Amino acid sequence: VAAVTPSAQAGNSTASSPVAARTDNGKTGRHTVRAGESLWAIARRHGIPLARLLSSNGLSNSAILKPGMELRIESTQ
Repeated sequence: VAAVTPSAQAGNSTASSPVAARTDNGKTGRHTVRAGESLWAIARRHGIPLARLLSSNGLSNSAILKPGMELRIESTQ
């Protein structure tokens, strides 16, 4: 089981939305995992390669997602 810790970013609040607001530069955001989601589906939804989602979060292809986990979303590197 891979543990993902939320990144602390000023002004970036998850509120009740499963996808956090993007930072001012529009390049980094967060996604809160919901039941039944897969890494592939999350990467596709955010328009990023699966490899980038995995590397941004220190995850492997075999990582197990749990509802409530927060993933870092980087649209560019």
